[in-house]
Amino acid sequence: MKQKIFLLALLCVGCTLVGYGQRKPSNQVTTRPAQQTTAQRPNPRATSSASVRNNALERLPEFEKSGGKPFMDVLRDRETYPSLQREALQPEQLSQLMWVACGTTTPENYTAFKVTQMPCVDVYYIGENGIYRYERELHELSTIRRGNFTNLLMGNDEFSVDAAAAIFFVFKPGDFTSDSHRPVTEIEAAINCGAIMQNIALYCSSEELSCLPVNFSDAHKADLLKAINQSEAMVLYGIVIGKR
Repeated sequence: MKQKIFLLALLCVGCTLVGYGQRKPSNQVTTRPAQQTTAQRPNPRATSSASVRNNALERLPEFEKSGGKPFMDVLRDRETYPSLQREALQPEQLSQLMWVACGTTTPENYTAFKVTQMPCVDVYYIGENGIYRYERELHELSTIRRGNFTNLLMGNDEFSVDAAAAIFFVFKPGDFTSDSHRPVTEIEAAINCGAIMQNIALYCSSEELSCLPVNFSDAHKADLLKAINQSEAMVLYGIVIGKR
């Protein structure tokens, strides 16, 4: 009798070990995909450079950051021309223009004055080949839309439609934070726009280019926001650029 009980107990232990051995690999298989899923989960604190990986990036050519026209001569020669020649900018000119407008001199310093620690607006460039967003830290253009959208350059002034290029500034309330960790105001964003536009005007003066600030009509602002898929944002101002 005792021998039968012993054999029965031994059989139960054996079945338990076999069952455990069969379940253990199953746990390992289900755990591994869970770990991979966690690793692939997007980081909500992703940087701005990471956010442009889904868009094609166009590297702007290197250029000389020293020398150039004397500053006092640039101020003296700065003018607003009533007409622009429809001629595309050279790649080197475009690279210089974007960096002068709102590029970085060091990881913490920018060429344009700003009232907050970080820039308050996104900067978009319209050329005859598409619409691009300027990535300051990378000094590259992120492709937003391919195609000729220069018909969107018409502001309240009829002649501005003849421009071959323009820069416009987009502010999305809540996307930018000030030094005191509060949302950036529209006034602070407008000040940042003014500083960028001043840089552009000075650069154009030094390169014998012409530029003109444009207050886009409400209809054209809506068209621009639709083109860049930013319906909740605001187009603050723009500036058209061309040859004299």
